[in-house]
Amino acid sequence: MRPLLGLALGLLLGLGACDDEPPPASSGCGDWLRCYVGCRDAQYVRGDDQALTQDELHSACESECIDLVDDTVPTGLDLAMKNPEDVAYFWGRLNVCLGDDG
Repeated sequence: MRPLLGLALGLLLGLGACDDEPPPASSGCGDWLRCYVGCRDAQYVRGDDQALTQDELHSACESECIDLVDDTVPTGLDLAMKNPEDVAYFWGRLNVCLGDDG
């Protein structure tokens, strides 16, 4: 699942970088997303996924990135990141975060 998540985020962020339009003002959501994904990646590198449950891994990254959360982070984004198996919900929340729908 980790490679799929990385590929999806890379694709979304890469497509946004190819636009000729100026980037939208930072909402804080993208910063939270980068922090969360970086945290989860570091957990896998350290092997934390072998010792901790998915809930514990998710909670640790939420705590690490809590300072970046404000009212601009779409409701449910943390749930989508915790359970990316619900693909439609996951992509919907990412689109709102990255500004495609909001």
